[in-house]
Amino acid sequence: MSWLFEGTLLPSGEQVLLPITAASPGSADAPAVLLRGAFALQGLVDGHCHLTLDRDGGFPFVDLPGTPTRLARIARTGVSVVRDVGGERSATLRLAHGLLPGSPHVLAAGRFLAPAN
Repeated sequence: MSWLFEGTLLPSGEQVLLPITAASPGSADAPAVLLRGAFALQGLVDGHCHLTLDRDGGFPFVDLPGTPTRLARIARTGVSVVRDVGGERSATLRLAHGLLPGSPHVLAAGRFLAPAN
């Protein structure tokens, strides 16, 4: 899918095509949607999250099965990019390669570096 902008911050008669490929992979051939006089707001960025961690009674633990659910919940809030600053690297590095279509772009720091105690 693509959005086609006309007017707004552009001189009248000029158009700009904005492809929305991250939100809908594989649909690049779909016709553009004309947004005359409209604007688009870039998605939010969560600069500090731990996608593979959850809490139980205040203590964090690795929860790999819950990772896709947490990422989907983050996406519903309007976040388009997350920076995972530490967690189970086997999961976060896979997410950084875009294995969940329609999810926010994941920037993975990899291994969580912190003292054991």
